[in-house]
Amino acid sequence: MKIFAKRKLDFYAGGICLVFFLLGFFTVNGFKWNNLKESGLAITGDEVTYISSGYYSLKTGRNFFNPEHPPLVKSIASLPLLFLNPALPAFTNKPFIKQSFPYTDYSFAHEGEIKNNQWNYGRLFLFNDFNNPDLIVFWARTMILLFNAGLLGLVYISIAKIWDKRSALIGLVMAAILPLSLAYGSLVILDFTSSLLSILALVWFAIFLRRLTDKKGGLASFILSAIFISLAILAKTTSLLMLPIMLTVGLVYLLANVQTRALWWNYLWSLIMMSVIICLTIGAVYWPNVRQMSGADISEQVGHFLPAASPASLQPIYAPWARTTVLFLSQGNSFVRGLGEFVLNIFLNVKRADLSEQHKIYFMGHIYGRLGAPIYYYPVLILTKLPVTVLTLMLMAKILFFKNWRKLKQLDLEFILLLSYALIFLAIAMYFNLQMGLRYVLPVILIAVFLVGKILSDNWAFPLAGRYKISVKKATVFLLIIAGAVNLFIYPDFLSYYNLLAGGTANGYKIAVDSSYDWGGQDLKKMAVWLNENQVQTIYVDLFTNAQPAYYLGDAYRPYKTGIDPWPMSGSYVAISAQNYQTDLASNSLAKQKYFTMDNLVDRVGQSIFIFKTP
Repeated sequence: MKIFAKRKLDFYAGGICLVFFLLGFFTVNGFKWNNLKESGLAITGDEVTYISSGYYSLKTGRNFFNPEHPPLVKSIASLPLLFLNPALPAFTNKPFIKQSFPYTDYSFAHEGEIKNNQWNYGRLFLFNDFNNPDLIVFWARTMILLFNAGLLGLVYISIAKIWDKRSALIGLVMAAILPLSLAYGSLVILDFTSSLLSILALVWFAIFLRRLTDKKGGLASFILSAIFISLAILAKTTSLLMLPIMLTVGLVYLLANVQTRALWWNYLWSLIMMSVIICLTIGAVYWPNVRQMSGADISEQVGHFLPAASPASLQPIYAPWARTTVLFLSQGNSFVRGLGEFVLNIFLNVKRADLSEQHKIYFMGHIYGRLGAPIYYYPVLILTKLPVTVLTLMLMAKILFFKNWRKLKQLDLEFILLLSYALIFLAIAMYFNLQMGLRYVLPVILIAVFLVGKILSDNWAFPLAGRYKISVKKATVFLLIIAGAVNLFIYPDFLSYYNLLAGGTANGYKIAVDSSYDWGGQDLKKMAVWLNENQVQTIYVDLFTNAQPAYYLGDAYRPYKTGIDPWPMSGSYVAISAQNYQTDLASNSLAKQKYFTMDNLVDRVGQSIFIFKTP
């Protein structure tokens, strides 16, 4: 009992991480483990390529599929698959031909491998007769969820080290109970993992700077800072944004605190050594994924993504330099070739940010294309997809911050560095046009909740309403309990969650869809159950998904494109996903078939699939 009394906040934090893991586990995997085909959530859009390309790269040592994303998350999710040992498609030299389900030819053209035909490969790998896609997804998700729960614990420990355990616990509770966290932290995607690793990198870099100026050594903080920076970058390339922000804030901090030339040289030498550690870590993580790639393989890959034969006017300005750098590194050993693949990854992400790469975006009744959605896209999603209780805590913290900022201790190096990164990240996300869901600004949200935890903790006894004896402590505890309890009513629709300001989850699709609501058919398994329960023999399906609907729906499945394909016969069931419904509605593709309105909705599967019946 003495140990518990002394470290009770640590035990609470461990319990929160465990609850996060269990709630996420049962959300995505369900309870019918003897029949995973009808249990939990179906594989979502990006998971098709992340799981398949991650296992392919680890197994073959070739990084041709999905090279535009670094390998860390994909490799971690694929570790249990090495023991499960699912079959990989055999590569042949025949011309690439897109296959359809059910597959009769379990081979894949080398041409499709070189050209990164990742979606067709992913479907062929997952949904062939030799593999069990639901078992593969089960183990991949469980592994990444376990890793994310561990990262939450590390963030708590790190925040407690720079501030105090109460600040860290408040932030941890908010981060763990966010529907966004439970949704994205349970899937094999990059955003949640990279966000937590970015927080760890920023915190430990600040600790390193402080110990450097205090002349207290700091070898451990130096090494941890370098490792977490490396891992954050290896989780998602956008984490590179940390580096100029770290250097700028660090420079300002040193100018204000360093008086001797020796400390400046020490700092410069530390940055050089940190860069070496980062390069070594990146090369080491890439190595298993490129160990069987030759220089000729990489040259062929570069020839596809950055062709030298293209007219100069059609090439990005960086293309010649990128091509030369990657080809130079490809001549080294497998470790150096891994660095070459990382450089290629950076330029492929720059290419994705080009306007010509923009997807269609549905937002509040309109379709946006090359120029992206309005600048208020992310602010609206933040206000409508975060629980009202969490928004209230954020508002409380903002008021307290500006009311008592002279008395607060929060304006320290760590606070400023985290806040600077969050604000700059949000500003860049609002400016650029990759607006396909709130997950893109997840680092901003998770940093915000830990900053809120710090402000609330520093004002713990502050009276909010003295007449009623309501302090910050009482209000915070009450709102966090309410937020946690609300999750019991949201379960398992954390991905589609919208708060009351948006009219609730059922109406959230009217604001934004894609990964904020309907991410590639997560309710496909539930639809198979619905067919069986309602004894539906045939259904016309218009789903936004990278999975194979026929695998789950069987002979009842009929592919259908609303507004294009002929009207089904009278009495036919038609299933339309929220993503397709809203994009077709906003672009007037449904004008020919106006019957598909919510007034004629027959049923709803989960939140993301609408069922109609033709008259």
